[in-house]
Amino acid sequence: ADQLAALETIEAQLAVQLPVSPLYAASSVAGRSAEVTIDFPMAVAGGVEWRPSFLPGARLEVDVGFENWAAADKIRFTPKDIRILELPGVGTYEVPEIVEEMGYTNTVSFRLGAEYTLPQLGRALTLRAGYGFETGATPLEKTSLVSTDFKKHLLTFGASYSYWRLRFDFGFGVVLTPQRFISHLTSEAPQVNPIKPNETTTIGGGTYTIKTVIVGIGVNARL
Repeated sequence: ADQLAALETIEAQLAVQLPVSPLYAASSVAGRSAEVTIDFPMAVAGGVEWRPSFLPGARLEVDVGFENWAAADKIRFTPKDIRILELPGVGTYEVPEIVEEMGYTNTVSFRLGAEYTLPQLGRALTLRAGYGFETGATPLEKTSLVSTDFKKHLLTFGASYSYWRLRFDFGFGVVLTPQRFISHLTSEAPQVNPIKPNETTTIGGGTYTIKTVIVGIGVNARL
């Protein structure tokens, strides 16, 4: 399977917050509409499935994937007539286009899955389990609350039970993401300042802990 790289532009609301200072007491922001342009990476994946003849009802699948995030690492904000009024020493200031460099790196993933339909119950019950690993697109120095694609492990379990014309599905998964720490001195994640777009303050320092649990329930009916 593959997915071509794409460039998508969406309409958005851009909130411009002025500094909390008496200097900006008389200033205000007019307009909020903006366009956000995001690059989506090319993705390629492939795999194989094995159904062993000595164990009917069993299936084993393995696949690997690649995503070219390094070529899609910018988010572009284009304001549509957003202005800061009564800015000291300036008057009316047109908020310029803002380009945020995400610094993404390419990712590689690996997934392994197994399924077995129990013959003892008339093939009504199917059990599943899986494991996945993916490298992260966010490098350490670019870590921030809006960019947390870290290296991760995924463990999944599931089951299906068929009765009459109904099939009941249940799935459970947990994503194991190693804790990440980055010093305020080495962080390169910027806080964008629309008044001074060439001057940035880094805000990514800290300890990042991510815990993810996935639960899915479904019912399938054959009419």
